[in-house]
Amino acid sequence: MRIHHFGIVVRNISKSLELYKALGYEQETNYIFDDVQHNKLMFIKKNKFLIELIEPINNLSAVFNEKNLGYHHICYEVDDLDKYIKDFSSLGIGKIFTNKIKAPAFNDRYIVFAILKDGSLIEILEGDKNV
Repeated sequence: MRIHHFGIVVRNISKSLELYKALGYEQETNYIFDDVQHNKLMFIKKNKFLIELIEPINNLSAVFNEKNLGYHHICYEVDDLDKYIKDFSSLGIGKIFTNKIKAPAFNDRYIVFAILKDGSLIEILEGDKNV
């Protein structure tokens, strides 16, 4: 299990991109439209640190509420997502609350979301089998 990225909810990706560029980040991807989660996404990078900017595109987005701006989640990449899902409950640290979702931001690799007992949200990403 390794850290893949941090997710940050923003009102407007274009405006936020300019702020992060001033901090030395570079645009890693073009806009990605996630119709399943109802978000517009973009990844930015500084050194090897990856941030996912998340802009809700309508009120069906789980992050639509303006109170959700700022830090949203940390994403971990695992080699075997199915095994990790099976093993997660035995850790006793939280609960996976989504089914596997194909994520267009990751070339349709699967993700799940979990909530830890302290309320923290984590995303678990299926490892890239093409690497």
